[in-house]
Amino acid sequence: MTDEQTDEQKPEIRRIDALSDFKADKNLIAEVETVDGAVYEIPIRKLSLDAWSQVGKEVPEPEAPQVGTKKDGTAIYNENDPAWLQAKEDAYNERLYRRILACLRIDIPGKTIEARVKSLRDELPADVTQALGMFLMQIHNRWRRTVEARAETFHAVRTGENADTESDGHDDGATE
Repeated sequence: MTDEQTDEQKPEIRRIDALSDFKADKNLIAEVETVDGAVYEIPIRKLSLDAWSQVGKEVPEPEAPQVGTKKDGTAIYNENDPAWLQAKEDAYNERLYRRILACLRIDIPGKTIEARVKSLRDELPADVTQALGMFLMQIHNRWRRTVEARAETFHAVRTGENADTESDGHDDGATE
């Protein structure tokens, strides 16, 4: 790895003094390259965790059909049912379109969410839809990967008589 690559991977540090300081970070331009080589610059916004979750709650996950019960009373579901698998895919796609709709900063025809989602379904090319969906999921889920990666570098705060001794993070039992 070169020094140049290392600098590129360092995240930009932004000082936050007020909640409004996040506003500039919410508006982005997504560059989507399609299979034919066209590149689209699409203005989007990041959603808060609550807004992201609320969109997800608008389309509930369908429940697999119950085909019986076990002796202990717990239900047995048919998770291979073709109608249920299709309903799951349909719900996923509906949530995808609704999240894209919530994130786009362009005019979408329609007066209701349903009408605007229909406009997206009718007009947004499949490769752009998939690319936008993946991009939005990456933005939304990036914090999980970041937190997990940083958690590996966390160390306990040292207190008491051992606070002044240096440590490499491993307790090898050695004393001075």
